Amino acid sequence: MEPIGFDEIFDAVRIEKSREALQELPKDFYQRVARYIEDKQRFLDIKMRQVTSFSEEEIQKEKRQLENVKRLVRDLYSLRERKILALAVYYARTGSELIDKSAMLPEEIEIFNEASNILKKYRTQLLEPILKGRIEEKKEEKEEEKEWTVKILEEIPKFIGPEQAVYGPFSPGDILDLPIDIAKILVNKGKAIRIEQELEEE
Repeated sequence: MEPIGFDEIFDAVRIEKSREALQELPKDFYQRVARYIEDKQRFLDIKMRQVTSFSEEEIQKEKRQLENVKRLVRDLYSLRERKILALAVYYARTGSELIDKSAMLPEEIEIFNEASNILKKYRTQLLEPILKGRIEEKKEEKEEEKEWTVKILEEIPKFIGPEQAVYGPFSPGDILDLPIDIAKILVNKGKAIRIEQELEEE
């Protein structure tokens, strides 16, 4: 893998910023940038461990250089991301096969494909039904019940549940929350009534 330098990264940002179309980069560009940052970080770590051999000024200079590189990479990524997403939107709207992906890096082609698939999916599932006047309201999914609130109807001695948990003793009139499987057994045996049922009957 051919090493990359600060100047190459800087030039890539400058050119990307000055032109509307996505610019071509070497296919291994991101891998080379990652290696460059890794090497700079390793070199900085060595300097910081050997603080007696390097001045504070040298260490701060290395830190600034590393942060400058990261800032440039973030800028470049954002510029290219914006252009790729614009292409994905155009493709989702038109289905045009004239989209030129030759300047995209392998990782960016994945971004384009994922984004365009999601956009096309929701154009089909949301926009088209709206235009036909047939959109359905989203129903909120109810959380699965884990407990029932029950009112005890008769004396129930202490007992052990399925997971070796101890329940009771309970007395008539006690109102408590029980795991749904335990509560159902008591209700089915007529030893308890679910509070919701009692309110409905009233």
